[in-house]
Amino acid sequence: MPLVPEQVALLEWSPNPKLVLDREFRIRYVNQAALAYGQADRDALIGRNVWECYPTLKGSILHQAYQRVLETGITTRFERYDDENDGWQSVYAFPADDGVIAVLEDITERRRAERSLQESESALARAQEVAGIGSFSVAGPGEIQLSAQAYRLMGLDPTVDPIDGQAVRAMLAPNDAERWGALSARTPIGDDMSMDFTVTRRDGRTVILHVLARILKERAGGPMKLFGTAQDVTEQRQALENLRRSEETLRLAQEAASIGSFDFDLRTQVMFRSDQLLRMMGVEPTANGREFVGSLPRFDFVHPDDRAAVQAAWNTVIRTGERQTIRLRAFRTDGAERHMSWSAILVRDRNGTPARIVGMEVDITDQVRGDEERAHVESQMQQAQKLESLGILAGGIAHDFNNLLVGILGNASLALLDLEPGAEARQSIAEIEQSAQRAAELTRQLLAYAGKGRYVVETADASAVISDMTSLMRTAISRNASLQMDLATSLPSIEVDVNQFRQVVMNLITNASDALDAKAGLVSIRTGRQEISREYLAACAPGSNAQPGTFTYVEVHDNGTGMEEATRHRIFEPFFSTKFTGRGLGLAATMGIMRSHHGAIRVYSEVGSGTSIKLLFPMSTLGGSAGVNSGVRAEEWRGGGQILVVDDEDSVRAVASALLRRRGFRTQEASDGAKALDIFQVQPNAFDLVLLDLTMPNMNGEETLRALREVNPTVNVLLMSGYNEQDVTRMFAGRNLSGFLQKPFRADELYASVARSLGVDTTGR
Repeated sequence: MPLVPEQVALLEWSPNPKLVLDREFRIRYVNQAALAYGQADRDALIGRNVWECYPTLKGSILHQAYQRVLETGITTRFERYDDENDGWQSVYAFPADDGVIAVLEDITERRRAERSLQESESALARAQEVAGIGSFSVAGPGEIQLSAQAYRLMGLDPTVDPIDGQAVRAMLAPNDAERWGALSARTPIGDDMSMDFTVTRRDGRTVILHVLARILKERAGGPMKLFGTAQDVTEQRQALENLRRSEETLRLAQEAASIGSFDFDLRTQVMFRSDQLLRMMGVEPTANGREFVGSLPRFDFVHPDDRAAVQAAWNTVIRTGERQTIRLRAFRTDGAERHMSWSAILVRDRNGTPARIVGMEVDITDQVRGDEERAHVESQMQQAQKLESLGILAGGIAHDFNNLLVGILGNASLALLDLEPGAEARQSIAEIEQSAQRAAELTRQLLAYAGKGRYVVETADASAVISDMTSLMRTAISRNASLQMDLATSLPSIEVDVNQFRQVVMNLITNASDALDAKAGLVSIRTGRQEISREYLAACAPGSNAQPGTFTYVEVHDNGTGMEEATRHRIFEPFFSTKFTGRGLGLAATMGIMRSHHGAIRVYSEVGSGTSIKLLFPMSTLGGSAGVNSGVRAEEWRGGGQILVVDDEDSVRAVASALLRRRGFRTQEASDGAKALDIFQVQPNAFDLVLLDLTMPNMNGEETLRALREVNPTVNVLLMSGYNEQDVTRMFAGRNLSGFLQKPFRADELYASVARSLGVDTTGR
């Protein structure tokens, strides 16, 4: 059926080529645009078969499409490349009443634009992949679009994993979505906003994505849309965290070690000081603090007397490039003087040009003061060694001189006993005795100078005495040991020889330090008051003569290796030691000193738990009521029995024997220990007392005492010596001596010592 004029007009004025074909593919109509495209005449085409006019198109996609429209009556659209015109066409085939209407559209430019866009998108995708940056857009709660790289960053596959708001939110760390929402709410439209998100990928790996985004409106009045990029910054953030931790570790290490650092830029003349260095200068590391320090001359904090040395070292570093280390004094802002160890090196740039001076300062104030204190202590020790050497010499002289004085005083006493009260010679003999006494006083002064004088008992506060010993105790312990003190106040006074008290405490402190075996550990000393029962005293070290009552205790503890039970049972043996020869006062001597002070010792020790030794001193009784007069006066006392007198000096033996015989005793004499032992072995139970000299040749007093006790363990022994009782107590602690007689002695002193040794009270009370 022919086309009506309205149809023809519509087809004719279309800018796209249009053909109308009948069912036999004959051309019924062709518009002007089609004629121009095919460069053909209308009359030459109307009524002819289109495949005859265009034989190259027979069997082509056009032919197939037209045939399908005729058969199905369904419109078809497809695109084809026109080889002859080197362009792309979009072809529409519509069913007509008795044929097909074909419409051709040139889409070459569009296809080129699409190809350019695809290439651009491909290049962008490759660039995103290389840079590790993905992009995304959000148009609404569930409308999220991700680039391929964004998918990869989140560990997703765009062909498999559907993505929406809920899926993204599930991959974020808790509170990240809320934080992002809060940030978005306060960011104006058009401004950038950024934030780090912690994302758990589909494969379980956790990454940190840095998101940079902007909220925009695509058109006025249109909806808002979010555009942004995401980048994996896990390694960068980890590197920053490692750097932060490293800086924090360095800062803490500097604080712990009192080390500050500085960095001076030679080009800009700007000095950077670490936080710790500022604190060491007494300045808080704030902006104001740094500004204050920066406004001062470079070496303003250095002691004026040390500035020249610091400047010289600074110049040497720049000139030679060699490391310089010096010691200097510096003032803090509060005026306190500190000692510093200053070191600096030169840092060059790539061209070898001096660029920076980097260095450190170490606060060595405690070390310097410790060195000064140790030097002082070493000086004291050297002095003590000199005094000890003098003491050995003085002791020998005093011993011999005292023996001579024994003869003088003893014979003077015998002469006075033989003379009548009104005899003319008594005055001369009394003057001889007085002169001998003054000579004896000189020997006592000599022994005191040598550190071997008689001890003096006085009332004292244990905590106060120990507090005064703090510096000495700290220098006595190992450098690896820490000393902790817990000294009670308002303690009961005790009656002690302060020098012996100090020696006992120092002995325990030294033993405790040695127990740590040069390892790091704790030595503690504490004092207190304690009520002691008889049961408690029974658990103390054996040999104590302490009585129940109120005591002041001094306890020294170490957390060293501790002692086994077998060792604990032997520590008070006179010749037992767990240390090498020559160390310490010895616990046997300590026991003797405690016994002389009527005190006691309690020992606690377990292997692996350390050792505690508690010294118990009875409360002072000075000022109490006098005792009952139940004794006999010394000048009235007479004894009986036999005494063995042992001394290497003939005059001493003779005088002592003569004086003893005057009081009713029988005597035998021995010039050394071996002869005394020979006499004693014959009649071991015949002697009520042995008067024994300490220092003798061949067999000294200590060896003689041991041998006598092997024969008769209960024999009474009164030891005599020119040395003081303190030294003898230390030497014979635990030997149960009956008494001690200081040389030289008068008759009354001899009688009183012998009486006490035999258990007789001659005080006259």
